Amino acid sequence: MSEPIEPSKTNTPQLAASSAASEHATGFATESGQSVDKIRDIIFGGQMREYEARFAAVENRLNKESTRLRQDMADRMDALENLVLREFETLSNKLQTEKKERNESLLTVESLLKKADDLLNQRLGDLENKTLDEIRKLRTQEYEDIKNVRSHLQDLREELNTQIDREIDALRKSKVDKAGIAALFAGGNS
Repeated sequence: MSEPIEPSKTNTPQLAASSAASEHATGFATESGQSVDKIRDIIFGGQMREYEARFAAVENRLNKESTRLRQDMADRMDALENLVLREFETLSNKLQTEKKERNESLLTVESLLKKADDLLNQRLGDLENKTLDEIRKLRTQEYEDIKNVRSHLQDLREELNTQIDREIDALRKSKVDKAGIAALFAGGNS
């Protein structure tokens, strides 16, 4: 392996010579580059200008086409955005209409249920009143029947009591009293 050269050990005169050679080569390269450009310009100059004009025309046409495409895309995006907005608005309107119809249907059903509930309550009330009236009538009839039975029993009791009293009177009249029998027996002994 070779050892690295330290800057302090290098020769200053060698550096100066190397630097001068480098400058000379750069100057030569610059002069030769300019010569090559001149030769190239002489040989290919017309074609290069024609190519540059064609490239400029193509670039100009590409710029116009790009601008037209951008405008076309912007117009299409605007049209799409408007279409989406109209669809959203249409759907929103449909949703509002359906919501309104459902609310109206719900209110109608609720109204019908309330009417049915009121009618049912009224019929139950009527039935309850009718039942109470029938119970009252039955109680009144029962009371009248009991009263009639009591009256009939009272009449029967009075009739029986009257008949019993008549039978007792008949028995009293037909029976000989003890004193009369005793007198009859005593008088027969005397």
